[in-house]
Amino acid sequence: MKIINNLYFVVLFSFVISFALFLLKLSGIYPDTSFGFFLFFLSFLLALFIFGLFMSGSFRKWFALARVSVERNSEVYSFKYWPIITILIFLVIEIIYNRKIPILEMLRGNQYDYRDFTFPGLHVFFTSLTTFYCIKSFFNYIAFKEKKALYVSIICILIFATLMYRSNIMFCILNMVFLFILFKRVNIKRIFKVVFFVLCLMYVFGVAGDLRSKAQTGDSDFSITNIMNATQASSSFENNSFLSPFYWAYLYISSPVANFQKTVNVYTTHNETDGISKFAIYEILPDIIGKRVAALAGYDEDYSPLARVIDFLTVGTIFADSFVFVGWFGPIILMMLFIITPIAFLSACPKNYIFFVQFSICTILLILCTFSNMLVYSTLSLQLFYPLLYRKFRFS
Repeated sequence: MKIINNLYFVVLFSFVISFALFLLKLSGIYPDTSFGFFLFFLSFLLALFIFGLFMSGSFRKWFALARVSVERNSEVYSFKYWPIITILIFLVIEIIYNRKIPILEMLRGNQYDYRDFTFPGLHVFFTSLTTFYCIKSFFNYIAFKEKKALYVSIICILIFATLMYRSNIMFCILNMVFLFILFKRVNIKRIFKVVFFVLCLMYVFGVAGDLRSKAQTGDSDFSITNIMNATQASSSFENNSFLSPFYWAYLYISSPVANFQKTVNVYTTHNETDGISKFAIYEILPDIIGKRVAALAGYDEDYSPLARVIDFLTVGTIFADSFVFVGWFGPIILMMLFIITPIAFLSACPKNYIFFVQFSICTILLILCTFSNMLVYSTLSLQLFYPLLYRKFRFS
């Protein structure tokens, strides 16, 4: 599957899916599509396609070098225990510091926000390194047939399950699936297995959404049925109890585009106070820096002014907030940054077997920009820098 070796084509496909699901209007609260919005989105998709064509030769060359590296390292690879031991030790320290375990609080029915589980200054590095190590360990398993590496990946996912970090779990699993397809020769049988796995994952995602929503709202009656009523779900979901958990997935995939469209509708004539400063702080700087700069400037640490089709659907693709701050200049600037990011990080990455991991992380990170501006989300974006240090530190 040569297309999957081209990051821009894969990301293009993800945005097309999100946009197409929005156009289906299976929720009655979704706004109509405006001409300006449609023109921008079409230009963005066309830019991804053009850069995909432009970079196709480089991708082929880089993957050829990376595969040679995998073959050479298969004879000298050795598993090391110290990284996972270090991760587990720090997890215990964080649990002692917080005096609570998020999953236990939620299973007990206590109202608890998983974001309260933290450790000042270090938690973002703990979560980003654990995520990176989980993904890299899985690649070590499929590339070097090391079962211990697979067990380590499972342990890392269980850590995030304990913390109820669905986003990290999803990021790890998406990278695992993508790396498997990317590295292995994929036939029709394997494609059906992957599709079945994704459908199961979406179903579990919906059930987990119910559980976490009940915990965060403190309302034991809060369920997907309430969500479907509130969002005027299509009868195809509403009248089928088996399909209803998939409605969470539909909302999560399509609602960011709907929120972006509503933001364009609401803020077309808006002039944001200190818009340029806020754009730089919230949309350009990494959040571990941006939050501190925002506090010094007297702004809220977490500020997302986008218009929402309904209150609990809070994201609007990578573009929505930037539109509020500086109008169409915001989405256009972020579009250029979005397109340049993979060129910068993939060209700088060593063209050995770590390139597969870097390519996967960069691809999934940009796919998740269909939801929000993940480029400033340090827990995920920091992982782009770890492979660049590989020559110096030689992570095992």
